[in-house]
Amino acid sequence: MIDMYPGDPTCILSTLTSICSLAEKNNISPIITFDQPLVWKASEIIHNAPKGRSLKVIVLMLGSFHTLMNVLGAIGTLMQGTGLANIFEEIFGENAVTDIMTGKSVQRAFRGHLLLEKCLNGMLVFEVMDQDSEFTALVDACEETYTSLLAEDQISESILSEQKVKVEQKLVEKKLCFSERSQTSKLWLSNLKMVKVARILVLADRTGS
Repeated sequence: MIDMYPGDPTCILSTLTSICSLAEKNNISPIITFDQPLVWKASEIIHNAPKGRSLKVIVLMLGSFHTLMNVLGAIGTLMQGTGLANIFEEIFGENAVTDIMTGKSVQRAFRGHLLLEKCLNGMLVFEVMDQDSEFTALVDACEETYTSLLAEDQISESILSEQKVKVEQKLVEKKLCFSERSQTSKLWLSNLKMVKVARILVLADRTGS
């Protein structure tokens, strides 16, 4: 315990030095996670440290909550003026949407993006099914597998893996076609990619990966 104000540069330097000392004793890399207000100060201290100091090898990480906040804020900024805010206004209040687009209202923003992702993926799958009978048969097979799993039937992992790979391959191919077909499709497919990054981040945080 360091009996000082956490935001004091001296307190942060003492913490970083102590961590480096422990890391050297255990022959491991010093890794530390800070919340956003402290990351900037810690990065300045590490940057200004003389060459050769143990501080230079520190792996400085932003806390998962503030990382997610920044990711959601980045999505809101990049999608500004695309109609995303109008879509969210159908679910949330106008004032809440302002915080959602900047990433400040994390839980609402994440929920809103997941709902939109579900709608976009649904539209994508239905359009592909209209154009590709083979994909329709594959989706039907996946639905049967899902029903079997709900009924607690034994399904081999190879079948699950094979179906997943085939569906993903088909969707990737169609996404490329849609991206080349129009800029609007390319925009919303880019949004799906960004939301996927946010989902992976939350999954990694909750599973300790």
